[in-house]
Amino acid sequence: MDDVLDLAVQWSAVIQAGFVVFAIVFGFQQVLQGSRARELQALQGVFAGMLDPTHKASSQRVLGLQRHHSNWDAEDIQAAEQEVELFQQLGFVVRHRLLRRRLILQMYSVLIINSWRALELFVVDERTRLGAPGFARDFEKLARWSVRYRRLRGLPIDGQVHREPRTGIAPRG
Repeated sequence: MDDVLDLAVQWSAVIQAGFVVFAIVFGFQQVLQGSRARELQALQGVFAGMLDPTHKASSQRVLGLQRHHSNWDAEDIQAAEQEVELFQQLGFVVRHRLLRRRLILQMYSVLIINSWRALELFVVDERTRLGAPGFARDFEKLARWSVRYRRLRGLPIDGQVHREPRTGIAPRG
């Protein structure tokens, strides 16, 4: 009788351990699905911002501006501020890993690089004017990541492909 009782206790322990393993695996899957849902939600926000007609208009305006903003009118400055804010938010989301960096760089690296180049002097002057050295720092990081991403893959930057002649690997820098 004691053997049967010991066997039942052992099987009960095995079943309990199985339930614990199942609960851990199920919980882990729920966490993964939750993070995927957050990433999808963040990505929808990015798409909404990038596809917004206001953004498209301000983006076209900014990309067509002279590099230095001393001759910009009020509408040019407003468009620049909107672009900086959008790319700052995108950089923030990427930096905090709510979206995968590679995903954003695959889709928007050219636009990010061109926008940063058009707005860099404006951002630098705004940092000084506002006394905020961290102003648009995530936008700047996003632009650097974009350049590095394209160089490492041998993709064109400024219409040129940057590759090391002997190795075929894009230089860092």
